[in-house]
Amino acid sequence: MFSTRCYIAVMAPLVIAGCSAQRDMDTSAADVQAVQQLMVDLDASIAAGDLEGFLSFLADDFVDMPPNEPSLIGKQALRAHHEPLFAAFRFAVRHEEIETHAFDDVVIQRGAGVGEVTPKAGGDPIVLDQKYLFVFRRQDDGSFKLWRAIFNDNTSVAASQ
Repeated sequence: MFSTRCYIAVMAPLVIAGCSAQRDMDTSAADVQAVQQLMVDLDASIAAGDLEGFLSFLADDFVDMPPNEPSLIGKQALRAHHEPLFAAFRFAVRHEEIETHAFDDVVIQRGAGVGEVTPKAGGDPIVLDQKYLFVFRRQDDGSFKLWRAIFNDNTSVAASQ
């Protein structure tokens, strides 16, 4: 009787952990693919100058940690910050994935942000050469949204102008 209880006590967590790991393995490839597609669609909305489309890819409690600025907490804070940018510039940027990893309801992606930002009023484009780390969180409907973001320049903006 004692050995049966010990066996159950030892094996139950292993069986449960094994089932959890199987769930992760079954969904991680699909989750990575979903985030990769999200990034393609996000880049397309930025290129189109569609601020509302861009914001639709962000969680309501999104946190952005841009370089040399305070964090922007919440989608509304990002909207207020980006409205003048979308009004003043055209964006030809893309996010190039370096690595993406899925963990249950979270996907983490590291990559490079490259491209150009051109003033609508005229002038030379600003070349972007950045790195980023994005965290995506699964929503109640099963989709992913960008939840946390941090990025910075690979070179000084002043040096590249």
